[in-house]
Amino acid sequence: MGRTGDDGHGEGTHDAATQLRRAERWPASAICVVAVLVVVIVMLGLMAVFGIRLGDSYDPTTGGSLAEWLEALGTLIAFPAAVLFGVRQLQSTSEQIELGRQQLLTYEQERIERLEAEHVRMLEALHLRVYVANVLDRLDLASSAERADAERLRAEYRVRGWIPAGEAELANGDGGNGHGNGNGHEGNGVWDRDGERRTNAELLTLEPSPLLAKPWFAAVECANLGNATVTLRRWTMVLNGTSTTVESHAELRAGGRSHRRLGRDAGFKVAYPKPGDVESLLAQLRVQVEATDATDRQFHITALQE
Repeated sequence: MGRTGDDGHGEGTHDAATQLRRAERWPASAICVVAVLVVVIVMLGLMAVFGIRLGDSYDPTTGGSLAEWLEALGTLIAFPAAVLFGVRQLQSTSEQIELGRQQLLTYEQERIERLEAEHVRMLEALHLRVYVANVLDRLDLASSAERADAERLRAEYRVRGWIPAGEAELANGDGGNGHGNGNGHEGNGVWDRDGERRTNAELLTLEPSPLLAKPWFAAVECANLGNATVTLRRWTMVLNGTSTTVESHAELRAGGRSHRRLGRDAGFKVAYPKPGDVESLLAQLRVQVEATDATDRQFHITALQE
């Protein structure tokens, strides 16, 4: 309450001071009257200096006729009036220019604030993470030889009695609602045997096979959870003090995800026999992506370990 009272008192004092300054200004009519009086006084002084008298002895040929005097008086009055009008016009023009400049500055400040807010929202919507992946789950990141080995390993799992969960549910009449892994192969990446379920990662760990001796590798994912499209320009990986930069030009639309396999270019081996071998290196890895938004403004995103 006390703060509100103080603010009201300050505003009242400011308004009173503004009104006092306005009251101290002379109106234009008063300035014109003063100008006319000054001209009259100057004319009377000149008449006294040159001995000009307005009477019967006045000679119009010497002192000038009444029309000439009125013309001179009008000229003397018009000159200060024109100067006064010009000054007022300049003041009004200056005020309009200053008002326009202030409006332009306000608009530019608001535009910058909007761009910064959009930039912050975009950064919050982008997620970069590194993780351990395997060939069965990420066939899109596997080589042609690895994909062939993965097909043979899946056939071996079937020989061992494992059935893809989608096929098992269809056989049981459940409609095949599996746990999708997004690779579009074998339905869902989940296997079923006598009611026991295992994921690709679990089978690779519990039942390794020489058909795919090194199924594990490091990967990085950049997800765009916002509404604006960004362009990925450059990937920088730092591992054990060694920095590697890879140029890239890929558009990441709203809701899109970009995956990249980390191999020799980032200081990793192509593949590993155990996931723990990759995890130990990921703990020391630092990944940063340089990207640009729709206005070509650059920014950086740093990866978080999964």
